Order: sequence, then C-alpha cells, then structure tokens
Amino acid sequence: MGARSIHVRFLEDITPKLAQQRLLLILLLVAAGLATLFTGLLLRPVLVRGLAPLHDLGLQMQAISSDTLDSQRVLVSAQPRELAPIAAAFNDLLDRLSASWERQRGFANGVSHELRTPISLIRNYAGRLQRRAQGLSEQDFAQLVLIEEEAGRMGKLVADLLALTRIDANRTLMPFEPFDVARAIERVAERLRSRCAGRLRICPGATQASRTFALGDADRFEQCLGNLIENAQKYDPGGGPIQLRLDASLDRVVVHVIDAGPGVPDNEKRLIFERFGRGRHSGAISGSGVGLAVVRALMEAMGGSVSVADGPEGGADFQLRLKGAAPLHGA
Repeated sequence: MGARSIHVRFLEDITPKLAQQRLLLILLLVAAGLATLFTGLLLRPVLVRGLAPLHDLGLQMQAISSDTLDSQRVLVSAQPRELAPIAAAFNDLLDRLSASWERQRGFANGVSHELRTPISLIRNYAGRLQRRAQGLSEQDFAQLVLIEEEAGRMGKLVADLLALTRIDANRTLMPFEPFDVARAIERVAERLRSRCAGRLRICPGATQASRTFALGDADRFEQCLGNLIENAQKYDPGGGPIQLRLDASLDRVVVHVIDAGPGVPDNEKRLIFERFGRGRHSGAISGSGVGLAVVRALMEAMGGSVSVADGPEGGADFQLRLKGAAPLHGA
C-alpha cells in the first residue's frame, strides 16, 4: 500500500472562548449565591417578625397546666387573624378538659367520702372481735387480723384520694409557719418504729439537738415522711435498714429517707410521683400509685418539693425539701 498524507487545517481556535464561557458561568454562580444570601438576610427579619405571634401563642399554650386548667385561657382577640381560629379551638379543648377534670374530681371526692364510714366500721369491728377472741381458732384470729389490716390499707387509700381532691380544689390551706423538723422526724420515727421491726435508723444530726426549723406545716410534713418510710418498708423485701438523714443550710432543709431496696431507674424517677404511676419493681407489690402523688402534692402546697435519687450504697434516696426558717419566738 502506498503512503497517504493527512492534512489538518485549524479554522478557529476556540480555547479562549471556552475559557471565557467557563469564567462567565462561575461568575453567574457566584452572583446567584450572593443574591440568595443577600435575599435571605433581608427576609430573615421579616420572617422572624411574621412568626413571632405563632411563637408567643406556643408559649401561652405551654404555660397552661393542670393547676390553671380552670382559669387560664388564650386571649383570642390578641391573636392575628390567621391564628385566631387555632386559639379559639385550643380554648374549646381546654373547656372540655376542665369539665371532664371537674367531673373526675367530684366523683373521686364523693366516692371517698362514701367509703370512709363503712371502712372505719369494718376496721373497728374487726379490732373489737380480736379483743374478744378467746374462743376463736388461730385461723379465725388470723383472718380477723387480715380484715383489719386490709381495712386500714383501704382507709389510707381513701384518705390519700381525699387529700388529692382537696388540693386540686385548693381547699387544703397550709399555715406556712416555722416548725421543728428534727422534732417532727422523732415523732414519726417513734410512731412507726414498732411497725418497722427495728429497721428504722436515725442518722446523727437528725435529732432534737439539731433544732432545725423549716417553713411549712408540721402535720402535713409528718404525713409525707410517714408515707415515704412505709413506702421504703414495702418495696425493700430484703428487710434492709431505713435511714433518716437531715441536711440543712440557712435557706434549705432536706430530709432523706434512704432504703436498701432495688432503687428506682432513671426513667422512672419522675413517673412514680405521678398519680397512679408505678415503677417496674412494683408488679408483685400491692399498691395504688397514689401515696407518692399525695406526698408531691402536699410538699408543693407547702412551697417545697420531693424527689428521688440513687442511694449512696444502692437503693433509693427519697428527699423532702423545704425552705429553711428561723424558729418562732420562744420556740
């Protein structure tokens, strides 16, 4: 085959044009980005100002709790036209919830009052029969003891329900005066020591010698402390010690009830203080889930609080907090 020659002719060099187009494209992208950023900066104040009413409405809704369910409502006239239907619907929902809540409180209060008298009669007659049990067999006597114990447990449940309904209706008035916390601890310990079978221990410092005063109601505080001690006794089947410890400063008094039981998991530390809320360790233990709710309600009514933490050596550390106070004159 003979050799063939190929001739290449350049009509135009487009390399500079391609570079120019690439540069223009980059400039257009940069300009578009700057324009978007500039537009966003200009629109941000407008968007924030436009969404402010929605944010304020959300804050008003969050501020409404079960304690203010009867009285607090969102002011519809103060809302923009777009949000007024939402506010009106929310108020209507609150009205229905309030009515339902009131019916439940009335029912619980009425039932509790009706049950209190027959339960007291059952308990009193069971105790009277025990005192006249000369001719009864051991089995019959044990059954009478069981009847009295169960009647007492039902009576405590009724009392707790009544306490909750009275607090809900704002009928429980706390005197808010200084009382001796150490003396209150001693009274509760003396009252429950025989029922705790030697498990109750008062740590050094939580005695009458400390003369620690707090602001609240002594009787209600003793009720809360007694509930926590009985709760610790019930949920510690191993029979470990129940320690009472008192920590105090100028403006704060904390009473600890420390047990050696299984403790309370972190995800249940708030649940157990809700009404009818019970932890995972309570499945085989009888209870209503009302006792700790009563403690929380009474402590909050006194301006204090209750919480639970992990015990220093395992178990649970229930803590009653009250504001510190100076003793009354002559106390």
